[in-house]
Amino acid sequence: GAWSAASPPITTVAPLANDPFAGAAALTGDTGSVSSSTVTATRETGEPTHGGYRPAASLWWTWTAAEAGTLVISTYGSDFDTLLGVYTGDRVDALTTVAQNDDAAGETGVWSRVTIAPVAGRTYAIAVDGYNGRTGAVRLGWTFTPAPRPEVPGAPRSVRATAGNAAATVYW
Repeated sequence: GAWSAASPPITTVAPLANDPFAGAAALTGDTGSVSSSTVTATRETGEPTHGGYRPAASLWWTWTAAEAGTLVISTYGSDFDTLLGVYTGDRVDALTTVAQNDDAAGETGVWSRVTIAPVAGRTYAIAVDGYNGRTGAVRLGWTFTPAPRPEVPGAPRSVRATAGNAAATVYW
């Protein structure tokens, strides 16, 4: 081949804002999903393992619990073998693992799912990465179910007690 000065243009891809932990994108609402790609994602020094494996190309999101309940997070619909981690903390090198997963138990496929019991007012950091350095299109979904509200019992229907007996029976 002869040398040529003509070549196709090079397309550059800007880094994703939520590639570093400090740029984590906020998720809002009780239920939703977001889509992205880990193709240009990187790992950070001090980043924890996700799903039990070394990070390679992670993206970060945060979600803040408005109240107590159950939060289910999954990567169902992603087109590669995902790893999922949920953490608390303010620095990528000092996070506390809340939950992590590689391949949702009892499901077909290589997507990940975790279920946590969030504390009202606490912010959770969520990382998606790929098993063995894999990258691809990510779909991150979440569903929050509030804890059941305690019910105050109404007035009792009847109270029965016997004279001389220290016991009483209350019927609702």
